[in-house]
Amino acid sequence: MHKTKRFCGNLLALLCVVAWLPTLALPVAAVSDGGVSVFPARTSEYPNLRSWFVYEAELGTTIEDRVDVINQSNKTETLIVAALDGAVTNDGGYTLVGSKEQNKDVGTWVTLEKEEVTLLPKTSKQLKVTIKVPENADVGSHPGGIVIWRKPAESAAAKSGGQLSVITRVAARLYLTVPGDIQRILEVENVSHYISGGVLYFRIKLHNRGNVQLNPVADLTLRGLFGSLGEQKSNHLGLLLRDTSITSRTAWHGKLPTFGRYVATFRIHYGEKDFKNQYVKDEYIDVRYVFWILPWLWISIVVAVLVALIFTRNLWLWLLIQQRLNIKTKKHKVKKGETLTTIATLHDKHPKKIAKFNLLRWPYDLAEGDILLIPVGRTTKAERQALWKEFKGLKASGKLEPVVADKGDTLKDVAGFAGVSIREVIAINHLRWPYKLRAGQELLVPTKGAAAAIPQTALKLEPVVVERGDTLKDVAKFAGVSIREIIAINHLRWPYRLRAGREVMVPIKQRTTTKPKQATKKSIKSSASRSPKTKNKRRK
Repeated sequence: MHKTKRFCGNLLALLCVVAWLPTLALPVAAVSDGGVSVFPARTSEYPNLRSWFVYEAELGTTIEDRVDVINQSNKTETLIVAALDGAVTNDGGYTLVGSKEQNKDVGTWVTLEKEEVTLLPKTSKQLKVTIKVPENADVGSHPGGIVIWRKPAESAAAKSGGQLSVITRVAARLYLTVPGDIQRILEVENVSHYISGGVLYFRIKLHNRGNVQLNPVADLTLRGLFGSLGEQKSNHLGLLLRDTSITSRTAWHGKLPTFGRYVATFRIHYGEKDFKNQYVKDEYIDVRYVFWILPWLWISIVVAVLVALIFTRNLWLWLLIQQRLNIKTKKHKVKKGETLTTIATLHDKHPKKIAKFNLLRWPYDLAEGDILLIPVGRTTKAERQALWKEFKGLKASGKLEPVVADKGDTLKDVAGFAGVSIREVIAINHLRWPYKLRAGQELLVPTKGAAAAIPQTALKLEPVVVERGDTLKDVAKFAGVSIREIIAINHLRWPYRLRAGREVMVPIKQRTTTKPKQATKKSIKSSASRSPKTKNKRRK
């Protein structure tokens, strides 16, 4: 008994469902916003239920059809009915143009029986639709739609003024194809990428230059520095109508690339498939896109750290130089066999203090003739002012001579060469921190009165013939005199270049009938500007 009642209940429920199913056909066939809807009508020529208006017509053909406009609401509605051309959004979505004035294609071929209808609640009206294909229409697809929207009330339109009003449009799509030579031409205009929300996106700008609409699909392969990162099939790029462009966005669903050079390869299919569900030959295009992904945040942090380190180093050097400028020093010329320890003991200083002051590095190797500066105390403000006045007096009296810095020279080299302190060179030449010298830069240093004032007639001189590659330093070292003496005796001018075969007068220090021995190159670690190139000199 209970089984019989249960069976009858299930059967009754099934019959109710079957009876309710036909009522679902209208929402499926019609496009509705919940109150009004529009869809193709059933006619003798088109007896089947349709969702869209789809036609294939030759040039000059006239098509007769009908459209159902339905008011499903509980109030009277006044509706505007229009035929509009199809269009696409920037990302490939299908839409219609904004008004009849923007029609240029199939929208201008359609004539409606009425362009405004008033419907009572729960009623519908069938309108005649006439489509005339022009004789000069282009071959291919012509998309559009028949659209309805509520007519704004006159009072509401008058009150809206500068306010925003929203109009909801409901449409049934229309596709008309003119048979002929079908051309599918797809162009990729640009590819770019960006990362958002931890996902890599590709933007692909496409243009349809054919005469039919295209619905391209892309297969994506991504490769990095260490091989393939994977592939991604069947990425739908959107709809392209004839002679339209879209910018499609495709997301990479694999692992997010983090750093380095990557290559994205797209195979974009835009043709029809054959009976094997394969794309027809020559109906795809391959695109290769190379890009870099750089973690700018981490790069900025590294750059900031490097800048901070460089700034700290330069600040340390500035403080060190300022400290050295305010310290009295005396010179010590390294003799044969002397070490840093013996020199420190001689001057009652700690070896490390002398090494630090002279910027020496372990193992503190010293060469004979090197000049070391030994700190002996700090200079007072009065002493610095007096020194400055002395320098100004030297400059005013012309007791200065130019010295040209060679490549790699430092202030210490110039000061050691001129026999003065570093702060004297800085003060005379008005140098500023970080006191870097460039090759060829001319610096003024105090002259040695004795060397500059020695008249040529008071000295016994002899000529030295300059060989190729010789410099003033080579000649001075060979003659056993200073460069200043050579310049003063021979009245040389900057840049003091010597040509091969030139005779240079040098003082005779002692008479000798033997040929001078060839000097050997020695690495000078003193304050001299450059290690001299020593060669044999020919005396006349």
